[in-house]
Amino acid sequence: MGKSFTKLEQVKQWDKANLQESSFLGLDTRVVLITVLCFVAFVVSVPKYEIKSLIIYFAFPVFLLTASQHHLWPIAKKILLVSPFVVLMGVFNPFIDKAPLMEVFGITITGGMVSFLVIILKGMLSVSAIVILTSLIPFHKICGAMAALKVPQAFVVQILFLYRYIFVLVEEAGSMQRARDLRSFNGRGKGIQATSRLLGSLFIRTLDRSQRIYRSMLSRGFTGEIKMTELRKIGLRDYFFVIVCVSFFLIVKIKVL
Repeated sequence: MGKSFTKLEQVKQWDKANLQESSFLGLDTRVVLITVLCFVAFVVSVPKYEIKSLIIYFAFPVFLLTASQHHLWPIAKKILLVSPFVVLMGVFNPFIDKAPLMEVFGITITGGMVSFLVIILKGMLSVSAIVILTSLIPFHKICGAMAALKVPQAFVVQILFLYRYIFVLVEEAGSMQRARDLRSFNGRGKGIQATSRLLGSLFIRTLDRSQRIYRSMLSRGFTGEIKMTELRKIGLRDYFFVIVCVSFFLIVKIKVL
């Protein structure tokens, strides 16, 4: 339990430190967001048997990490956290697509094996780009950029609230788990039935707390719209960054095709 609270405090400290950081390389947040989304779109559009282009695309996340001087391990831990879901998406491909594609050291490589590897690489590239983006730029600035790009206000507000109050939910769940551990002996009280009751209680407490938060926001003049800080005008450096990055993505895709 102590470890989970320690990790939560580390996340909060990391987020507070992020609030004081400027945008990546002095670029406009909208430009970085659009570039990362373009990168994800190009990665997803790679054919299912094409590995070479995905390997080349790894240059972009490496560039982001190098330019921002972020440590690799915190990013890698978040990618590893999502990796089981990525593996689950393509784990059955080798059993479905058994058509032979090549032979390496006497071992027949089927289309399912290659497509499975492509899915893993796509997942790693997409997740790494998003994780690095959220590590480089404070989350409220990303939401402000989304609002400036005419993303629906309701969607932006929901994401902001989710990010803001997910820590409250984690703390609530942690306190309930600690209370259960203090009242259980020899593993009693930790079965499926007790856990389901605990989750139901957490859900009810979450609804009750959300209603109290919403009433307090209404009393302070909340109208369903959050005013974002105005972003600066996009300059030549921003246009140059987007053009260079998107040109690189296009060249890799065209050369492969």
